Amino acid sequence: MIDDEDLQQASTAGSVQEASAAPPDPTTSGVVEEGNDAYENELPVDGDDAEEVHDAEEGNNAYEREFAVDGDDPEEGHTGEREPAGRSKVHADREANEEGGLPLAEELGIEDISCPVFGGRGRLFSAAGPSSPIAEFTQDFLVLHPPQKPFEEDGPAEEIAIRCNEQGVLLDELGQPKQIVGAKFHGRSLWFSGEQKEGTLRHYVIWFDKLNAPHKLYALRPRSDGTSGLEALTSDTIFKLRNRTHDGELSVFPDLQTD
Repeated sequence: MIDDEDLQQASTAGSVQEASAAPPDPTTSGVVEEGNDAYENELPVDGDDAEEVHDAEEGNNAYEREFAVDGDDPEEGHTGEREPAGRSKVHADREANEEGGLPLAEELGIEDISCPVFGGRGRLFSAAGPSSPIAEFTQDFLVLHPPQKPFEEDGPAEEIAIRCNEQGVLLDELGQPKQIVGAKFHGRSLWFSGEQKEGTLRHYVIWFDKLNAPHKLYALRPRSDGTSGLEALTSDTIFKLRNRTHDGELSVFPDLQTD
């Protein structure tokens, strides 16, 4: 006797057989086959296109020949010795320096403000850092160099015009007579003269008497021939003498003379 449970199992098995025996959909299988063919044509897995593989190998061989170290054998090029990185950097800096392309801050090795004074090119330099102007100390001048540009022996310079009044006193930027503040000679004020010492930027110092006539100050100085002679004093010497007094009166120095 067949009960309801047996009938249900039989119907389920029949449905499974019908589904497995159903013929494939021709539209679906065609799409899948066309997709596989397109993938094989685009990416040949088994080397279907021998010409493309041959061209790729030729390109690799040409690259190895071009970038081989020794240039004779590509295989030997991979085992050739390479120049150390530090040595290459030194050579590059030296060539750039010779061509005038190395910035002055990099040439002097300026990295921070821990060491503000540097030596190079037989000269003395100072800078507050790699981005600040580099000062060069000379006997009579202070020359400023840009840190990001190569060193220039004769770079652009500013021409400074000296202006004086009718009495021969040097004028400042505002057009006022320049006085040596705090210094005096027999109670008379001292002024910057428009006349400079030859070969320098130092100005002589003058004072005016009651008739408003200018006079220079002199001191005995040793000469190259072993003798001594009077030499007109410049402003830098007057500042030193002033600082040695308590009131700025220079007549206390017995060696100081005037014309």
